[in-house]
Amino acid sequence: MVSSPQPWQTTLTPLLAQFQQVAEQALSTTYLGALPGDNLVLSSANPTAPAGTLPAPAAAQPTPAPAPTYTVKAGDSLIEIAKGQLGNGMRWQEIWDLNRSQLPNPNEITPGQVLKMPAGSAPNPTPAPTPTPAPAPGPVTPGKNLPRATIEAMLDQAADQYGIPRDILKGVAMHESSWQQWEADGSVKAGRNSGSTDWGIMQINDYAHPDAFPRVKTDLAYNIDYGAQYLASQYKRYGNWQDAIAAYNAGSVRRTGSGQYANAQYVVAVLQDSRQFGGGPGFSAVA
Repeated sequence: MVSSPQPWQTTLTPLLAQFQQVAEQALSTTYLGALPGDNLVLSSANPTAPAGTLPAPAAAQPTPAPAPTYTVKAGDSLIEIAKGQLGNGMRWQEIWDLNRSQLPNPNEITPGQVLKMPAGSAPNPTPAPTPTPAPAPGPVTPGKNLPRATIEAMLDQAADQYGIPRDILKGVAMHESSWQQWEADGSVKAGRNSGSTDWGIMQINDYAHPDAFPRVKTDLAYNIDYGAQYLASQYKRYGNWQDAIAAYNAGSVRRTGSGQYANAQYVVAVLQDSRQFGGGPGFSAVA
């Protein structure tokens, strides 16, 4: 027996049919695109786009570039890493400064270590030249110091080559060694420190500059050239000769709590020694 429709069914069925028709029309317009012959309604938010058009995805924000690093390989040294990554081996100190927490000794690095590198690390298109000995004006006999005039000519040549005021380089060499590569007994002039030694006329430290040894101990011209290039690299790093002199002695500029150089006596002594050589542009620039 089929029951006759209830009053609520008579009222609800047409409404459901109308709802289904409206839903199908909305789906075809919003998700499937308008069908041929449909009347398009423009969106009020974008008067040129049909209603129901999905908004364009937001532009992706650029991901910040990660801080540069370098993974140590077998046979690496900070000097070689600085040459390859920064274009100048003399910039090894910058790498050490960023990694002192894991590198108490810059000569002891381990393959696999990941080192922080200075921002923008990339081979320099115009790398600083590798230290090469300036030709000596005359024969150099190991164990015997050359005449003062000859030493001065060699220092002037190195200063001119690396853009150092002559009085500054001569003042550094005077304070470091009194322009002497050798002691009176013929041994290499040496300044003993705790755990390291400074050698020759420019007093090159064997702990901080292992790549220079043993040549700087017996090659006077190379010792001058290496020291001059190192001083010039500190000027390039800090931009003034007073800081460069302080860093030549300490490896970097170090200050006390009052803001004075930690090695202020050294800086003052070098500048005073520079006066005897004219105290020209080099001295006046830092006084």
